[in-house]
Amino acid sequence: MAPEESDKKSFESVKKEHASILAAILAFIAGTLLTYLFLRRPSKPPEGAREVDEKLRALEKREGEVPGDVLGEEAARTMGPMVESAARSIESFCGWLEGVGEVSGLEVLAQLKKQVEGPLAGLERYFKGVERYEGIMSGVSIWIAKLEVKGGERMSEEEVRALAEDARRWALECRNLHYEWARMRWPPG
Repeated sequence: MAPEESDKKSFESVKKEHASILAAILAFIAGTLLTYLFLRRPSKPPEGAREVDEKLRALEKREGEVPGDVLGEEAARTMGPMVESAARSIESFCGWLEGVGEVSGLEVLAQLKKQVEGPLAGLERYFKGVERYEGIMSGVSIWIAKLEVKGGERMSEEEVRALAEDARRWALECRNLHYEWARMRWPPG
């Protein structure tokens, strides 16, 4: 075989190898994008949001007539059931994590988005800017990013335990969101 023919064949094999690598990368990107689009859920208002909004508007009309701490207490009680519902959903996620054995990152990601991110995202219009809420959402976002990278790879027991501990903390923090929000909105004094 002439040297030119050998170079042609090696060039063709390199070309095929690069094409297959490129195809694999494109398939991975497409799969990741489809997974993201499939698992992404638009945030919807929490159950009872309309009634809460009406009660909050009524409280706002009373500003100046009633002390801020009284308005804050009433607002916190008004928000309580929505916040409690989100906290229970997060605790349900913790229970699910404790019950799984080996689990893929995508399975956990789907449950995390459904049971944690979804209910918390529904509260955003009320709690955006509240430090406690922003901290919870930051932690959730970090785990979502980790799990998106992990993909179908199995999670270790340590990773599952760490996520369960974080989720337990998020549930506890969530239970106090409405008090922090009410103190910010209607400071005592």
